[in-house]
Amino acid sequence: MPVFPLGAHADEGGVRFAVASTSADAVDVCLVDGVDDALSEKRVALTERTFGVWHGYVEGVRPGQRYGYRVHGPYRPWDGVRAIRRRSSSTRTRGASSAGSRIRSPPGAGWTTR
Repeated sequence: MPVFPLGAHADEGGVRFAVASTSADAVDVCLVDGVDDALSEKRVALTERTFGVWHGYVEGVRPGQRYGYRVHGPYRPWDGVRAIRRRSSSTRTRGASSAGSRIRSPPGAGWTTR
């Protein structure tokens, strides 16, 4: 499975996620569903790590899926290290219509979002 490019990249069967963190102990992808006032989150661990990049493939995820990352590790802001495992990047904007990021279809794929 390729490591680069970073981010979320969809194909016909699912999505490949890759995020760089040399200080993380673990990284989860948080798949977010529901309306803004009733969000649910499913966590999937990224178990592969290559050159400081945590990566993995999640089958069945389609373009349009909201997601974020949860990074486990040290919290030392004085050293520029801030792993905050108690909330994901997707839940920081809870209540906003743009909670988390959305997976996009690759150019020319002709896929539709769910």
